[in-house]
Amino acid sequence: MWSTTRHPRNFKHDKRGVSSVIVIVLSLVILVTITSNVIMWSYQMNQLDWKKMQESLRIVDVANVNTTYSSWLTAQSEYEVNVGSRVNGTYLTTKTIDNNGEVFQEEERPPTYRLDINGTFLIDLSDYPPLLIKTIEVQIRLSAVSDSEKYYVKAHNWTNNEYSDLGFNDTRGCTPSNSWDYYSVNFTDKWDSYVQDNGVIVLKFHDEQNDPFCTSVMIDFMGVRVVAYGVAFNLRNNGSLTTHVVSLWIVTPEAHRHFNVDLFLNTGENLTYLLGGVQLQGGLFHIKAVTERGNTAVYSPS
Repeated sequence: MWSTTRHPRNFKHDKRGVSSVIVIVLSLVILVTITSNVIMWSYQMNQLDWKKMQESLRIVDVANVNTTYSSWLTAQSEYEVNVGSRVNGTYLTTKTIDNNGEVFQEEERPPTYRLDINGTFLIDLSDYPPLLIKTIEVQIRLSAVSDSEKYYVKAHNWTNNEYSDLGFNDTRGCTPSNSWDYYSVNFTDKWDSYVQDNGVIVLKFHDEQNDPFCTSVMIDFMGVRVVAYGVAFNLRNNGSLTTHVVSLWIVTPEAHRHFNVDLFLNTGENLTYLLGGVQLQGGLFHIKAVTERGNTAVYSPS
């Protein structure tokens, strides 16, 4: 019978050999991982660079316009019930049109019933300088249990320190049905009497007079918006990819004004974007439009 005996030194040598192999294998794995990541990053960067080169945004024209509209601005806090009661919902349910509003009921004092509520709204006058505001619009979407009651909107007149509809384009009120109705008014050119210096507007919604019926009213939406002078930007995408415009700049010798936007233009598409509360003065300005990919289109009056 043959037998073999290995010297301890040979075992140590074998262990060192195995360790070396493991180190080499791990090094190769790390090297391959790093190389793969570099190749992937390079590929992604090449893709981004390619997409950026394919983008071609053009500002076709820029012009002042007489009428732009802000988004609807809704109540800042819960409505104050002066006469009557809140039955269901909160002011949060009057911020969107979704058939799920806030319900108010006339005060139960037979034989007469009354309802009177106030809501506070806020305009950012830094976005809409007073010199560029034309008027303020009010819109209410509502329904009522009874169609025999008329309701009115007034606003706090900060000049006379009273609630009034003096100067409103329509003071006839609204008689809502048990389906949904819209009630809209504007303050005409008397708007500045109803907007406080800090941009606060307080609206009063109330019924017409004492009556023998106790009526509930659901307000699905109540909001105000600014009608202002503004600027129209005519943009065109001449590139082969969809373009996402993220900011506009109006640059004058006095100031550089930046506006965040969120505009998507498909290939070959023209888009006109209205920006309220600004006006272009003379010819000493240029416009920049910046895309998400970092490209910039520039317009200067000829």
